Amino acid sequence: MTQVISFVSNASYLDQTELETLLTSVQAYNNNHQIKGGLVFLNNTFFQIFEGDAASVKAIYHKICNDQRHHNIIKIYDQVLTEGSHFEQFDFNIITKNKSIASQELQRLLDFNAINIPQLYTFLSYQAIKLLNFTPIH
Repeated sequence: MTQVISFVSNASYLDQTELETLLTSVQAYNNNHQIKGGLVFLNNTFFQIFEGDAASVKAIYHKICNDQRHHNIIKIYDQVLTEGSHFEQFDFNIITKNKSIASQELQRLLDFNAINIPQLYTFLSYQAIKLLNFTPIH
C-alpha cells in the first residue's frame, strides 16, 4: 500500500552548507527506502510531499516531527493511493535558500500534479500560496 503525506513546517536557521548536507542525507535515506517526492525550502519554510510504502512514509513523518529543525509542522495531505505512484519522477533533488530556484521546483511539482492529479494540484496550490507566500504561474 502506498501512502502520500505532505506537510509544511517553519525551519530553524540553516545555512547553505547545512541545507546541502540535509539534502544528501534525505536523498540517501529515501533512495534506500524507495521514497519519492519533492522537498522545497522557501521563506524559511519546508514544503514536502513524499510517497512510498505506508510504514516507511509514516516512520519518516514521525522522524520529521521529532526533528529539532522543524517547528509548527502542519500536515496538509495524508492519503493512501489506490493506484501506482504519483511522484516517481521526483527525487528530492533540490533544497536551496535561493527563492528563484525553490520557486521553480515548487512550480514543477505543482505542474506535474495539475496534469496527473488535478484535485491534489488545487489543494497543494492553495496551501503553497497561503503558507509559503508562493504565486503559481498559470
